[in-house]
Amino acid sequence: MKELDKHPTLKGKFSREQWKVRAAAPHNHCGYQKWHREIDEKIIKWLKDDENRDATPEEFIAFLRSLYSRRDMIVRFPDALEVIK
Repeated sequence: MKELDKHPTLKGKFSREQWKVRAAAPHNHCGYQKWHREIDEKIIKWLKDDENRDATPEEFIAFLRSLYSRRDMIVRFPDALEVIK
């Protein structure tokens, strides 16, 4: 959220509350596991990439949906794609 709030076109467009997703099981989202850090790093990299400097909210949502469409993420967060719209 810190990097999102620094983005030139996306700053102020989203809140943490609007994207809360429930993990399939408590162990899927407990602490700050390696997979979670990797996802955060990918999102931060995307936000900082000059190519995405003028990204629209729709483009950012499409990017997030691509991450949460991965099989490993669907197993962890089966309802994420319903939340990220």
